[in-house]
Amino acid sequence: AENGSIFLFRGEASMAAYVELAEHVAKFGSRYVVLGRDDLLDKEPSLTDIADQLVGGVFYPADSAGNSRLFCLQMAAIVANSGVELRYNSPVCDILVTSNGISLRTDSGEIVTDAIVISAGA
Repeated sequence: AENGSIFLFRGEASMAAYVELAEHVAKFGSRYVVLGRDDLLDKEPSLTDIADQLVGGVFYPADSAGNSRLFCLQMAAIVANSGVELRYNSPVCDILVTSNGISLRTDSGEIVTDAIVISAGA
């Protein structure tokens, strides 16, 4: 089995717009291959049953996926072991740049720090 990911398209206009985006991203090293319907079906035969609904796809051969939840849990453990303080479910009311660093006003008080990472997940 070949690795990578394929973005599928049902309409010519949406595929053309996406290819423009892919061309822009390729300037930064992302490799892609535009696939017409026949090439798409050669690469992914399981799409044969819906072939009449597809115009083609964009294949990223170097793309891969992982378990994002596990990645985040492991990253949190690594940074916590390095002395980073993690605060979850802490609504931030205001962010201020001060002479001492960055000040966050939260529901539970003020935090003064030299760096922050805001991770606002969906």
